Amino acid sequence: MAMYPTLTEMGITSPGEISSYELFEDIGEEDVLRVRYRRKPGSLLPEIRVYRFRRIGVPAAQTGDKAATEISPKLSKAVVELDELLAAHGEVSSLAAQINDAMTAIEMEMARVRSLTRQIRETTGG
Repeated sequence: MAMYPTLTEMGITSPGEISSYELFEDIGEEDVLRVRYRRKPGSLLPEIRVYRFRRIGVPAAQTGDKAATEISPKLSKAVVELDELLAAHGEVSSLAAQINDAMTAIEMEMARVRSLTRQIRETTGG
């Protein structure tokens, strides 16, 4: 049995060369996992591989009648395996730091949306 079964299932054959990863929600109903590798000089293999995962719908009863989605179970397992792998190499940033970075990006985007909304109201007199 492979040490990282989900990563193996995704086609990752050299987990020891992984140096980091990024996870973000793409436009639409997908999450994107970007995996970076430390390749040997002269390697023809890519330094970055991108994996896309469809988000899973959440029943309206759990979200207060709002349509919502959540991360796919396979992606969740892959992130756990990546964290374990990178922690073994001492290269994982803390989950709190990753969440903090994501929250900062969201706050910046929300500020931009509020600014655009205010400009629309001023322009239309509404």
